[in-house]
Amino acid sequence: MAQVARNWELAWCPERQMYYFQDRLTGRSSWSKPSGCYLDAPKFPPNEVFLDVAVWGAWQEGTAPPPMPTGLPLDWTSVLDKKFNRYYYHRLSNPRERTWERPMLFDDDEGAVEYANNERLDKVHKSNTLRLLSKDRFRAKPARSRSWLTDHEDKELWDPEWFRKQFSEAVMSKDKEKINQLRRTLMQANRELLANRYEMLAALPRLVHFSEVTSALKSGGSSGHHLEDFGEMPKVSFSQSSVATAALHFLAMDGKRVICCVHCTDGASEGHREGAQLVGQEAELFAQIPSFEASMSLAQARGSIPFGPGSSSVRPGQGPRYSDVLFTRDCTIARESVTDGYPLVEEHRNVSVVSAAPPKKGRDPVSQADLGRTLIAIFVAPVLEEPSITTMIIPVWGCGAAWNTTPAEMAQLFAEAVAGKAKYDGVRPCWLYHELHLVFSHDPAGNGDEKYREVFKKAFDKLGIRVSSL
Repeated sequence: MAQVARNWELAWCPERQMYYFQDRLTGRSSWSKPSGCYLDAPKFPPNEVFLDVAVWGAWQEGTAPPPMPTGLPLDWTSVLDKKFNRYYYHRLSNPRERTWERPMLFDDDEGAVEYANNERLDKVHKSNTLRLLSKDRFRAKPARSRSWLTDHEDKELWDPEWFRKQFSEAVMSKDKEKINQLRRTLMQANRELLANRYEMLAALPRLVHFSEVTSALKSGGSSGHHLEDFGEMPKVSFSQSSVATAALHFLAMDGKRVICCVHCTDGASEGHREGAQLVGQEAELFAQIPSFEASMSLAQARGSIPFGPGSSSVRPGQGPRYSDVLFTRDCTIARESVTDGYPLVEEHRNVSVVSAAPPKKGRDPVSQADLGRTLIAIFVAPVLEEPSITTMIIPVWGCGAAWNTTPAEMAQLFAEAVAGKAKYDGVRPCWLYHELHLVFSHDPAGNGDEKYREVFKKAFDKLGIRVSSL
C-alpha cells in the first residue's frame, strides 16, 4: 500500500512569525521540512504580512508579541495587531464589534470577583451565562509568556472534579439548561486550550469520494498498487467507553499503534453546535479532541460539508455522495472522559478520524446496498490516506433514534464485514486492520449505548466472531 503523494506548500504563521509546511490536499502540517519536500522556507516573512516598515524593523530586532489574553468572556476572541504589537478584541458572533479594551468577563452587577490577567487584576461581574462558575474557580496567576504554558498551568485553569459533579447533577435531574451551560463552558475552555497550544493545530479534513475508494480497490488508485488485506480476521473487542477514551487505552498499551476513530455525524451541518448537548458519541469526541471540532468547522467553510446521504438534495447537479466520507489526520486527544470531568491528559496523543453519515430519519432514503458501500468507505478511506493505520475504534454507528436504521441491521452489516463476507474485488475491507474495537458509551446517569451491546454480540456470535471485553 503506497503512501498518497503529498502536495506540500509553504504557509505563514503570524502568531509564531515563521513558516510551516502544509499539505493542502490532506490538511497535514509540519514545522520542520517533511521528507520528500523540495521547498525551502524563505529567510524573510511574506510581504503581505509586513506592509509597515516599522513592523518589519521590529520583527528584525526580535520584538516578541505580548502574551495572548486568556479567560475572555464567551463569544469574544483576541487578535494580534502586528502594526501596534497589541491585541484587540472582537465578538465571534459579530466580528464588526471590535475594541482595544479587554471586555469584562461578566456583564451585570450581581457581585464581583477578582481575576488575574497578565500583570493586573480586573474587577469582573457574574453573568447569567456563567452563573455555574463560583468565585473560587478563579485563581490569581502570575504573568507568563505564551511559550511558557505547560500541562501544569493548563490544569490550574480546569477543575475536572467540579465539572464532573456539576454535570452529573445536571444529567441526573435532566436539567437541559444547565447541561447546555456546561457545554458552553467546556467549549470556551477548549478554545483557550487551542489558542495556547501550537502543537494542537486543526487539520483540514479531506473529502474522500466513494469513487476514489472503488478505484483504489480495483487498481490501488493513483499509486497503481492493488490494496491487499492481511488475509485474516482482525482482533475484535468491546468496551463501555467513549471513542477517544478507548484510543487512549490502546495507545497506553502500545504507543506504536496507529489509530483511526470513526465519527458518526449527520453530514449536513455542524450538529454539535445546534443542540449544545454533552451527551452522545459526537459531543464526547468534540469535547475530548478540541482540534477536531475546529477541523469540522474548516471542512464546512471549505464546502466539504454537506456530504453523505443528506448531500444529494442540497447540492443538485453534483451527483450522489451517499457514501462519501471525511478523513482528518493528526487529531490531538487533549482530555479524558466525561465521567472523570474531562481532565487534561498527561500526554497528548494523535489519532486520525473518519467521519461518515448514516441515513437520517425523516430525511434520507435507506438501502442495504447504500449502507454496505458506506461501510466499505469507512474501512478503506483511512488506509488510502494513512496506510500505517493498525487499529480502528468504532462507536455504534447508525444506531439511535436519529437514524433511519435499526440496531439489528447495523449489527448484522458490521458482523458480515468483520467476518469477511463483504468483499470488493477480492478485498475484505475490515481485514485491512489488525484490530477493531467497538465502544458503547454512557453518561454518569447510565444512559447511552450499552443497550446495543447485546445486539452486536449476538450478531457477532452467530458468525463465529470471537469478541473480547475490555
